[in-house]
Amino acid sequence: METRKSLTNLKTVAGIVLIVLVAAVAKYLQRGDNRTQAVDRFSAIGTLQSIGGAAHIYKKVYENGFPAGLVALAANPGQAQDCDHAQLIDNQLASSGVKGGFIFTYKPRLPLTPPARGCTVPGAPSYTLTADPLDFGNPDVRHFFTDESGVIRFEFGKQAGAGSPEIE
Repeated sequence: METRKSLTNLKTVAGIVLIVLVAAVAKYLQRGDNRTQAVDRFSAIGTLQSIGGAAHIYKKVYENGFPAGLVALAANPGQAQDCDHAQLIDNQLASSGVKGGFIFTYKPRLPLTPPARGCTVPGAPSYTLTADPLDFGNPDVRHFFTDESGVIRFEFGKQAGAGSPEIE
């Protein structure tokens, strides 16, 4: 009897979870996003977080400020990890700036600081990072912005900036 009651409760909870999940998906689809746009959006947000996390690790480990560019966060094939090539992000992303339907643009804020001991590249006191869809002209697609604060902001159909609304 106890097992049957537990199984019934489990089915009820599972049903509620399923309803909440379907409602969440429906909410995103009502915003005009198709499934591909939703996947691309989540991928872009994840990549922004990865790059931002790598920039903070770089700053802490190498004491060189934030990196002056994405290349400093990538690897130098066949060489050891160092402050010029920290091996924290994918080489293709660092060299092309393109991933998952978005182009990522990392800009160090000036003035750059002299390179720390053992580094050949200067550091930056802060940075900005944008993710713009390759389909730039589509007014229904989101553009993203973040900086060293880690707050991700967005705009529909135009480039996002520090004054744009935060993602929910």
